[in-house]
Amino acid sequence: MRRMRRSEPKPAAGGTAASLRGRTAAALSLLMPMTLVMSHAALAADEKVGVNAAVNPAGTGTPPAGPTRQLVIGQDIVFKERVNTTAMGQTQIMFLDESSMSVGPNSDMVIDEFVFDPQSNSGKLAMSATRGVFRYVGGKISKLEGGVSLDTPVASIGIRGGAFLLNIANGQIDVIFIYGKGLSVTGRNGVAQTILRPGFRVTVGRDGNPSQPSRASEETIAALSAAVDGRAGGNGGASEIPTDQRVLVSGIGNVISGQFEANLLAALRAAGFSCQGSVGLKAVANRLTIRCNTSDDPGDIQSAMLENDVIKRSFRSAGQQQQQQQQQQQQQQQQQQQQQQQQQQTTPGLYAGSFNSAATPSPTGYPGAPSTFSGGSLQNGFFTATVRGQTVMFGPLTPGSQTAVSGQSPIGPVTGTAFLTSDSSYFFANLSNGGNVALIQGGIPITNPAAAVGSPQQVLAFNIRPDPALNSNIPFIRPAAGGNTAGATVSPLYLLTPTGNLTLDPAGATTSRTLQASLAINGAGPGQKSVFVTSIGFVNDAAPQLLSSLRGTSLQSATAGPLLISGGVNSISDGVGGGLYGTSGISGIALGSSGATETALGGAATAYNFNHPALATAAPAGVSPGGVSGTFVPSSGYFAGMTASNQSAPYAITGTNLFNQTGPGTFRASFFSDSGLIAGGLDSINFTFGGGPKSGNSAIINGNIYGAVESADDTATLFDISGDETPGAQQLYLVSGRTVPLPDAIVAGGDLCSACQFSQWGYWGGGVQSNFGGSNRVDLSHINFWVAGQDTTDIVRATGATGRYSGNAVGVANAGGSQYIAGGTFQNIYSFGSSGSSGNFTLNFDGKLLVGRVTPTMQPGGEYSGGITDLSAGTMSGNVVGKFFGQVGSSTVPPETGGRFSFGTIVSGPSYTAAGVFLGKGAPFP
Repeated sequence: MRRMRRSEPKPAAGGTAASLRGRTAAALSLLMPMTLVMSHAALAADEKVGVNAAVNPAGTGTPPAGPTRQLVIGQDIVFKERVNTTAMGQTQIMFLDESSMSVGPNSDMVIDEFVFDPQSNSGKLAMSATRGVFRYVGGKISKLEGGVSLDTPVASIGIRGGAFLLNIANGQIDVIFIYGKGLSVTGRNGVAQTILRPGFRVTVGRDGNPSQPSRASEETIAALSAAVDGRAGGNGGASEIPTDQRVLVSGIGNVISGQFEANLLAALRAAGFSCQGSVGLKAVANRLTIRCNTSDDPGDIQSAMLENDVIKRSFRSAGQQQQQQQQQQQQQQQQQQQQQQQQQQTTPGLYAGSFNSAATPSPTGYPGAPSTFSGGSLQNGFFTATVRGQTVMFGPLTPGSQTAVSGQSPIGPVTGTAFLTSDSSYFFANLSNGGNVALIQGGIPITNPAAAVGSPQQVLAFNIRPDPALNSNIPFIRPAAGGNTAGATVSPLYLLTPTGNLTLDPAGATTSRTLQASLAINGAGPGQKSVFVTSIGFVNDAAPQLLSSLRGTSLQSATAGPLLISGGVNSISDGVGGGLYGTSGISGIALGSSGATETALGGAATAYNFNHPALATAAPAGVSPGGVSGTFVPSSGYFAGMTASNQSAPYAITGTNLFNQTGPGTFRASFFSDSGLIAGGLDSINFTFGGGPKSGNSAIINGNIYGAVESADDTATLFDISGDETPGAQQLYLVSGRTVPLPDAIVAGGDLCSACQFSQWGYWGGGVQSNFGGSNRVDLSHINFWVAGQDTTDIVRATGATGRYSGNAVGVANAGGSQYIAGGTFQNIYSFGSSGSSGNFTLNFDGKLLVGRVTPTMQPGGEYSGGITDLSAGTMSGNVVGKFFGQVGSSTVPPETGGRFSFGTIVSGPSYTAAGVFLGKGAPFP
């Protein structure tokens, strides 16, 4: 390996150089006048690392042993050169390994090291930057592990293939992964985050602590891209616009095109696309989607998906009617052939899927992502495919049955069990070989999103099978985090398909939504263990792929702090399809992890992986679509629970909530805590969940089953006693109570109010990370509760009547530092009058009886509040706030009521604090 020495740029020749020259001159009408080109002799001893492909005004370079110079196209960038731009400056550096760095305004960077051997395509590129906006597009060196790095004041960045955007401002960085194999961000505190999903970002503050990867907004991506793209029509103050001849002699034609889009357009053409005009880009999931007009017909649109720099597949979504008819006929013929092959139980060359293995025991699951395969075959009950360059073969498989199998795999001879669907379109096998376990799953991939997978508004359900490496009964978590907690309720993975197919709706209204949740509460009092995990998302991509967020919390010791569970759950793209399999519907889904982590309250994080088969099953009785038909109930209500913090003792949290249905299958919820938390100076805190119809952060399966993770458009807000605000990064979950019921030991029947029609309840939890109080603060809530419903608007009609309301209560208690979930009951005998309305309220929670009197507040909707006291012992007191739900109608009293409560000890001795919610029905009281 050697450092590349500067060489004279040679004029381009032939069609390739001409085409590059033409595109470059046309696209770069904004270039600087070439009046200050350094002489070759002045740099003879310096080491050339690249060429300036484009320069807007006020872009300068400072060689290590020379004066500052203005940058012009074709001018060499040398080793250790500092590149600066001012408020209107831009430049693009084309490195000798065919990578590029676009530098936006007000930027400052240095090429610290560049070593490249063109014979072996090996080398290293190291850069450092202190401010500005940058876009790096990888070349040959970036294909190497650790080949490219960029150092900033708060973190270092490593890219493996592909491209990224970077913004350095105000002592912090924001880095967005565009596409490639992956991007790592290592903060100054030593914590590393890896981004694998295009369009996701990591931010690092002045404390050098990188955030969890999260989806970047389209507005942010567009703004940073605009900062580094050339400004159309600009001339950089030049009195003379560069001509083709000036571009030619600049030497840029011998490097590569300086335009990011032009490189992609060339790649499309090389792959057989007849593209013309501009190229449209959008980062989605693990792919970069590319769209362009064709030369065959201006109405034609071709699309491609770029995964790990390789164009995988393409399709034409509009074109000549004759071509469409021919394609439809070909598809029909292929479907007929597939059906015949399935009936014969001999389906060669159709199967794709994934394979993963791990040593046992494996406390963090699989050591890496699964290997994928295509071209597998099932003949005479034996499956054969090539995985990791080796033959996999096992059997016998029997349609519709689980069978014992044996065979050969990349981990050697294996035995185990396998299941094959009755139509032979999906299978999975748990295999073992002594100290190793493996999971192989796959089938006939669904590649056409327009193919029917059910009837419109149908709810599909899938049974998630255990991961053999983690061996947890609860999906998506490790045994150490409560994956085998006894008494768990695991919901199916629900998929609502509004149109009967999986076509992505750009407006979001008819996009298919997914939701799954698991709850386990085992034991009572200080010995209790509990965990809640949910996955919420949607189906996306030309080859349909499930994309969802993973959120949850776990408390495995009543005296220890909770764990935050976060990451993503995606179907595994196998190179042919997106991990969904079937021939007449979806028979199975191969699920995998995306950056799954468990983070302790003290900050220690554990990364892990999982792969799960998901097998189609019948939807539970009574589950039918409701979100699209408008049966979403909540409007406003209350929340309560307990929150732990790394800056203070655990504290009770109560407040109000607002729900807003933003689309047929989406909603948004805002939680506003009451003032007076006084936890490490914290007075109140606000959270936000879900979002608009284009967001994948919420899902309404029906009027009883729905959920959301934190809003991608907002942050949490923390307030001190002076009203000053501090933003916080959210990782939250909210799920309706009927998605997963409570254990009978907490509330009989598992439902706070099974007969309620105008109100509902559910779970919420998660973490907020902030710099409140000037330090790295974490507030983490584990399985708290909410109630909400349709407000009573005509309560005045109940004048003179009395109602008796009764139902269930659930909440969180902290007794002497031990936190646990408990249940109870309530009763409210409320007299309605034009003045002096009041009620006698009784709460029996966690074996403690408190009573009090409630009266109307000044708030609309029939809200009431009052104090409650432990009359028998006189050791506890607190308060209750509630409201009435539903219209009065002929019953003379509002039909339902719900609210929140909190109370604690008021005398010396063992401490006790509790906070929760209540919900019940009412009837006229004689």
